Amino acid sequence: MRRLSQGIVSTVLSDLGFGRRALTHEALDELPEGKVVEHIRSALVATGVLPPDGTSRWSVSNGT
Repeated sequence: MRRLSQGIVSTVLSDLGFGRRALTHEALDELPEGKVVEHIRSALVATGVLPPDGTSRWSVSNGT
């Protein structure tokens, strides 16, 4: 839990939770690239908070 309270994880989750950053793919695209943002985006898509998005830089194509 201590790791969650440090660095970009804390900042991103706090900004999303308090409405300082919109819950959109575009808002997440503005953040620095990295595994933290990729994981947060994946969790938001998996839980239905964000729709799957084919235009985001983090999207994964299934080859179809």
